[in-house]
Amino acid sequence: MFKLLITDKRYQWFNALLIAVSAALLCKETFIVSRLSYLQWGVYLVVFTTTFFAYLNLSFENNFANAFFNLLRKIRQNPINSFVISAAGFALLILFFVHTFQSVLICVSAALLSLIYFEAGLFSKYISIRKIYFAKTFLLAFIWSLVTVSLPVSFAGGNNLSLLAFFVFARRFLFIAALSIPFDIRDSEKDKVLGYRNFVNLIGIKKSKMLSLLLLGLFIITGMLQYKISLVDASIIVAMCASGIISAILIILYNGENKGSPVILFLTDAMLMVQFFLIIAAKALF
Repeated sequence: MFKLLITDKRYQWFNALLIAVSAALLCKETFIVSRLSYLQWGVYLVVFTTTFFAYLNLSFENNFANAFFNLLRKIRQNPINSFVISAAGFALLILFFVHTFQSVLICVSAALLSLIYFEAGLFSKYISIRKIYFAKTFLLAFIWSLVTVSLPVSFAGGNNLSLLAFFVFARRFLFIAALSIPFDIRDSEKDKVLGYRNFVNLIGIKKSKMLSLLLLGLFIITGMLQYKISLVDASIIVAMCASGIISAILIILYNGENKGSPVILFLTDAMLMVQFFLIIAAKALF
């Protein structure tokens, strides 16, 4: 029944909303773990809106026009949507005018890389990054890390070249890359037809799952190393380890031979949000 549900367009809108909220919460997580003093509300709104639209586009099979006109129809039907989109655009203008060249550079870089990744067909005549070995998974992880770590740090006046920012970026990259691999397993047949060289089509399902577990192990080790040199609180490390362990269990349970359970894939997507709430709970308890 759940498998039938995920083909429904209402679920596709819900899934895009879930991922967009997760991206905004990861920005808040960066604010917490990077010990930033202040992060403007506009950053959350811009990250939420752009992520929502990017994943909505994927839901409509990378058909930018289809997704765009469907979004316009939704906006016309609901004035709240219109307000959110307008507010996001206004916030983006404010952020561009009141911040540094570094902030603008990160925004532009993230936008260009996102277009190349999410609208692959648009650039296929000139460049197809997904056809480069392993680039699909690592590019996605890099974009997420750039948007949810480097962007908030920059707009909050932090230093992206600091050791603390490096650890936060590295952990985010490892976590996103690990969680992306089960979706590569799901999309392996389609990627093979399109010529995308993901891990599954190159090293197989079993080794891909082992690689995902290895990345989660490095994610936990990186956090512990960060704690060892006093760059993060113990409560945050407990939450990070918990999210890594839960994610590892989901990956182990994932049945790659039958392209996996849609429920497990949904829970894997939700781990981005779960990690944030684990950190909030850990800080409250400890």
